[in-house]
Formats: sequence, C-alpha cells, structure tokens
Amino acid sequence: MTKKIIASLIAIILLISMVFTKTNTLAATEEETTTEEETASEEKPVLDSLGFEGEPIKLSLQEAIEITLQNNPSIEQAELDLEQAEIDLDKGKGNARELKAFLNNPDRNLTVGEATRKEYGDDYELPDEALDYVEEDTPVRLAPGIGDDIPDDDLTAEHQLNQVRTSNELLWELAQRKYVRTIIEQKRTVEETYFNVLHAKRAVEIYQENYVVSCELYEMMVKKKELGHVSEQKVKETEIELIKAKDAFTKAQNNFIFAKMGLNILLGNNVMRAVELTDELSYNSMYNVDIENAIKESLLNRVDILEVELYYAMALVDFDYAQRKYTKSTNIYKEAEVNLHKAEKALIATQKKVEMDVRQKYLDVLQKQSEMNTAIKSESYMQSLFDNVYFSYDLGMAILTDVQKAQIGLKAEKLTKAQAILDYNLAILEFEESLGYKIEE
Repeated sequence: MTKKIIASLIAIILLISMVFTKTNTLAATEEETTTEEETASEEKPVLDSLGFEGEPIKLSLQEAIEITLQNNPSIEQAELDLEQAEIDLDKGKGNARELKAFLNNPDRNLTVGEATRKEYGDDYELPDEALDYVEEDTPVRLAPGIGDDIPDDDLTAEHQLNQVRTSNELLWELAQRKYVRTIIEQKRTVEETYFNVLHAKRAVEIYQENYVVSCELYEMMVKKKELGHVSEQKVKETEIELIKAKDAFTKAQNNFIFAKMGLNILLGNNVMRAVELTDELSYNSMYNVDIENAIKESLLNRVDILEVELYYAMALVDFDYAQRKYTKSTNIYKEAEVNLHKAEKALIATQKKVEMDVRQKYLDVLQKQSEMNTAIKSESYMQSLFDNVYFSYDLGMAILTDVQKAQIGLKAEKLTKAQAILDYNLAILEFEESLGYKIEE
C-alpha cells in the first residue's frame, strides 16, 4: 500500500511540474539525443496561412456558387445552345405554319393545266416547251421544278406537320432541361469542392490535435526518463511516434492546400489567393423523402427520360403515317413498326433504369446517414476513453502503450466521422441530382 501511495505522489508531482513549466527546452541525458529533443519540444503545430496570399476572402457556400456561375464557360456554351434551340423552334413553327396553310389551301390538288388557267385565264394554253416536261393533267405538287418543296399528297403533308409539331415541343423542352442541368452541375461542382475544402481543413485539425498529444507524451516520457522511471528505448519509441504524427500533420496540410487551390481555380482567383470559408460541413441526422413521389418527379424531369420519349413520340408519328399509307407487307410499314417496338422497349427500359437509380441513391443516403450517426457515437466514446486513459497515465496507473492505443483509436474515429459527414452530404447531392431538372416557369 505504501508503495502505491508513493507512486501516486510522484505521478502527481510530475503532472504539476508539467502544467507550470513554460519552457519547451528538454534536458537530454545523452548528448546524441539533445538536439532532437529540443527541436521536437520547440516545434509548435500551427495552422497558419500555409503560403496563401492577401487578406482572406470570407466566402459562404452560396457566395461561392454565385461567383462560379458568373462568366462560366460551360454555362455560356449552354446559353448559346439554348439560343440555337430557340432559333430551331422558330424555324419549326414556320414550317408548321406552311404545312398547315398548304393543307388548308383549296388549290393544293389542282393539275398544272388547271393552275395555269386559273392564274392566266381559261383560254391560256401551256406552251410546247412546257409540255415537253410536264403534262396538263399532272398534279402541281408532282410537277418537276414546281412542286419540289410541296408534299406529294395530303397524308404526307399531315405526317410532316405532326413530325414538326412533335419535335418542336420535345426538342425545346429538352434544350431547356439541358440548360438547367448545366447550371445545376456547376453548382454541384462548387458544393463538392467547397465540402472537400472543409473536410480537408477538419483533417488538418484532427492531425494537429494528434500531433499536440504526441508532443505532450514525448515531453512526459523525457521527464520520466530524467527521473529514472523509463528507459531510453521508451523515449526513442515515443520520439518515433512523434515524427510519424508530424509527417501525418504535414501531409494533411498539403492536402488542405491542394483543396483550396482547386477552389480558387474554380472561383477564378489566383491559385494561392487566401480564402476563408464561413460555412460548416453540417448535417441533418434525419433525412426523410417520400421515395414514390421522388420517382414520379424523376420520370418527369430527367433528361434521359425526355430523350427516349422524343424517340418514342417520333416513332409513333412515323408508324401512324406508315399504317395509313402503306400495306403491312411493305418494307416501309415493317420498318416503322420495328422502330416503334424498339422505341417502346427503350422507354420502358429507361424508366426502370431511372427508378432503380433513384432508389439506389436514396438507399445510399440512408446508408451514409446511418454510418455518420454511428461514427458520431464512436468518436464520443473514444474521446471519453482517451481522456480516462490519459488521466490514468498521468497518475501512473496506465502505461504508455495504453495511451498510444487510445490516441490512435481516437484519431481514427475523428477521421471516420469527418469522412462520414462528407460522404453523407455528397450522397444527398447525388440523390437530389438523380431527380432531374425542373424548368422554371
């Protein structure tokens, strides 16, 4: 019992001496370790500017999105594509008007002779030169050089009109959705980059905390060696762990630098412009969605659905024309029928693919949500465990290996939690993107 009391008193004295000691210079017992110990003690892990220049620009996520959407080459190209689609729409509407006017023209079925007499009088006769190329009873729409741009018959004209109307409507909607998709994709790129910078910053903080603890353990071990309580081997082992912690901290800083450089490039800043992010990588522990409504929304708004709907709608128009004009034995009818079946199967397959994609991404959100909540609890538990082991070690009631194991476990749980929060946020972005792109009215 007396030995335990003495050991406890010695540990308490050591703890008090560490708290009130303000110098970081360590007295080494052997000349070969003096320089290394002093260097390790004097180093202070500081998360400073890391080489970035200028007064930091404070930037929220929304501000980063707004900056990126300005003078964005991808969006500028999407705007040009939308303008071209609008021009094509106007052309299509003009074609539709011409076809409709043709179908409403009572003179569309006149022969060449009837048309010329109506134009020049009943006594007008076609010159011999004209009769060398066309007969009087030839329909105008079939006359060489005259009816080249006129449909051969009313059924063909109706088919062309239906084609134009169908393609006009769907192509314009498709162009609008592609434009919205481009904007949302750019927003998502900013969100992912912003989140990655926050995650990299949190990793630096975690490795910094780990480095600080390693420094403290090393200093404690040196003092214990001075008192003859531990061997030189234990000091060396602690020093190696300190060096590893420093290397990990430096690597995390480099990753943070690379992440900020990427954000600067995305924002159009100089690569090494100082930027301070004001938002946090937050999370909602409960993310609930009506999955059936989400699937319905995706089937209305997804670009890949609209593309096959256009294919199917045009195949319907072509088949309607084929079955009204040709017999089932003709190649034109058969080809139109095959194309319709292919389009129908493609539509059904795409609808199933979209539904599976939405369900899969939602399940991924729920999975990442569960993993995140577990990581949060695990980190809390490991923090308590580490605090207890560290305090016990100060009192001489635990060995260094216990502290190092708890330290490694805590660092791992903190990193797991940070990664889980990042993965959860990215999973939500992917799920929301899978729902498609609504067109603003």
